Amino acid sequence: MQYSDFEAEDFIRDPFFQKWILDTDDMVDAFWKAWLKDHPEKTSQVEEAVQIVKAFKFKHRSLSTEDFNELWKDIIADRGTGNYRLGKPSTRVPVLWTGAAAAILVLLVTGYLFFIQGYFGSNTVQWHTNYGEKKEIILPDSSTVILNANSKLSYSKNWGGSEARMVELMGEAFFSVVHLENDQKFIVRSSDVNIEVLGTAFNVNSRRGNSKVILNEGSVRLDLSGIDWEVQSQPGDSYLLMEPGEMVEVNKDEKEISKKIVDPTVYSSWTKNILIFDKTPLEEVISMIEDNYGYAVYTDNLNVEDLDFTGELYSSELDLILEYLSETFDLHVKKENKKIILIKNN
Repeated sequence: MQYSDFEAEDFIRDPFFQKWILDTDDMVDAFWKAWLKDHPEKTSQVEEAVQIVKAFKFKHRSLSTEDFNELWKDIIADRGTGNYRLGKPSTRVPVLWTGAAAAILVLLVTGYLFFIQGYFGSNTVQWHTNYGEKKEIILPDSSTVILNANSKLSYSKNWGGSEARMVELMGEAFFSVVHLENDQKFIVRSSDVNIEVLGTAFNVNSRRGNSKVILNEGSVRLDLSGIDWEVQSQPGDSYLLMEPGEMVEVNKDEKEISKKIVDPTVYSSWTKNILIFDKTPLEEVISMIEDNYGYAVYTDNLNVEDLDFTGELYSSELDLILEYLSETFDLHVKKENKKIILIKNN
């Protein structure tokens, strides 16, 4: 679901929204102020959510393990009784409650439980994008991820100590990783490939059983030990170092690993709603449409194996992509339900 579709209840449960209210972070603050400026119709829902989150604001980061366990036990024990202990009541609260005030109290208690469950109910944070949707995510260490359409990202809430920062990806994402003073590793698990980094920017595409890693800056090491077939291209071990401007592709169907020099901006342009094609096989363009927009694409009288596509499109709207394909390859495009048929004109 996109933020433009959120109601107050959804904002309350959203970790990124909670971070805006509960923490001091200039980047997060700038994001929400800009978003509200672009979506004034959501002002009332946001204001309502802000009041509820602020009403139950507490120093969650300063709790000891023992204090947190006791707090959590109390919350679980009280959930079935209705006796939620939310602190001492203010002397300025009137004794007689109107129906509206009682309804607000119920909403506050519900919001409190949503907040507690959202923050502490699970140790894993999960993000998911729908077809045609992108999402920018701020990780616990302030690293950023731009998650492409039809993709999933998950990670632990607790990134303390010296243990590696670990995320799992299904789909496509662009990572900008913060380097920490203690050189804490950052690992992306994607299909059969583990990507180990200290501080860098790179794009990962893991779809249809294959993985592509494109390095924009910094350095990464790929751990290929999870591959269940012999790595023919690796002399001696299962680790592969990458330098900026390189792309490594792990192709399960062909059982091979390739590394080549590319222009990284071609593969990360989607993060800015720009699509750059540089002799891209039409088969890959069709796969991108199916993966990112959820349509099944069929061809009629068209040899896609023999065609490639070069050009730049300053939009990620599906209809514009189809229009561009139609003009480039002289096609008639038929779109109905969740099917697209590309027909070669006579």
